Amino acid sequence: MKLTNEHSPVQIADFSLIRLSSRTALDRTAMTRSLAELEDEVKRQGLSLPSSGYGKQELLEILGKASWEKKHPGEKMPDFESPMLIQSLKDRKPEEQEEIWGSPDWAAEQKRNGIRCITYWGSSPKAHSRNISVTDYLPEGLNRQLQWLLKPIPAYEGTTLDGELISVKKEVDTRPYTKNKGTVTNNVLQACMGMLTVERSLEAQEGNGWPLRYVLYDILSYKGQNVKSLPYRVRREYLTEVSVALQMALSDPEFTNSQFFYNQPNKREFYEVMYT
Repeated sequence: MKLTNEHSPVQIADFSLIRLSSRTALDRTAMTRSLAELEDEVKRQGLSLPSSGYGKQELLEILGKASWEKKHPGEKMPDFESPMLIQSLKDRKPEEQEEIWGSPDWAAEQKRNGIRCITYWGSSPKAHSRNISVTDYLPEGLNRQLQWLLKPIPAYEGTTLDGELISVKKEVDTRPYTKNKGTVTNNVLQACMGMLTVERSLEAQEGNGWPLRYVLYDILSYKGQNVKSLPYRVRREYLTEVSVALQMALSDPEFTNSQFFYNQPNKREFYEVMYT
């Protein structure tokens, strides 16, 4: 399994910062199991550990590939894409922060509290989150929960989008839609997670007024063409076209005055997305 991460991760927001050159993917090994636990799992399944120089990502690839081959014998495993890199501006030195504010190579964007989601478009659209399943070591699929979103769009075959699932309501009630206790949520992140993780997800979404939205951040491929190496401004042109055609919400970065944007009182809760 190739977890696409073509560029080295770099650290950097307290809000969304976007570097306007090529894209940096987010390392998707952020799961709770330790390296030792993954090593034990590889051995338990009778698989071979790499000879040297491996980390969690390499072991996840081994386990994911084995799981895919068991579930889909003879079928080629796809390359699962990664979301863009997210880190904190406050981790940067003051002089580096000032350099960012003065550079035309950066844009800023407001934080959204939701679930990162990669979508693949065409005649058979698919979606998955950035989370790796602890049962089959593959990205957690969202096809069942997002049937309202994943409509066939043959004109955009081979188009891959990176975005965030958000809830427009902070209070949703999952109790009628699960065998477990369920809950009434009190913030938008809990609401989004509740709608996606409850057993009867579509019923829960309908019962709570269909609160989920998909906001587009980036485009990774356009009609079969890999566009990840293109500057962000160019990718935004593709992304804008696709957002109109698919009737989806599009994120709204500030390209000209990111520091002013950051200092606005109503925009202080931010995370950063950095491209390099």
